[in-house]
Amino acid sequence: MRETIAAIFEELGFAVVAAGNAREALTVLADRDTALALLFTDVQMPGMSGTELAVEARKLRPEMKVIFTSGYTGKPLPIAPLVAKPFRRQLLSELVAKTLAR
Repeated sequence: MRETIAAIFEELGFAVVAAGNAREALTVLADRDTALALLFTDVQMPGMSGTELAVEARKLRPEMKVIFTSGYTGKPLPIAPLVAKPFRRQLLSELVAKTLAR
C-alpha cells in the first residue's frame, strides 16, 4: 500500500520520502537537511499509532502538515484531516492542496 500511495503522490508532482514504520519516519523527520512539507500516515500502525507519530513529528517540525488515512470509518481526528481508504486520486490531490495552503 505504501508504494501505491507514494506513486500517487509522485504522479501529483511531489517528491516522496517513504518510511517503513513510525521509527523510520521519525529518523527522516529528525534530519533537518531533508525538506518536508507533509506527513501522510495511516492511523493504525504496529508499534506507534499515526496520531502518536504526528505528535512526535510536530515536536521535531512544528510547521509539519499532517494528513491521516484509515480504512476505519469512525469519527474524524481533531488534529489533522482524515481521508478514508479507499480514496480517489482526485480527492487526495484536493485534500493535499487544501492542507498545504493552510
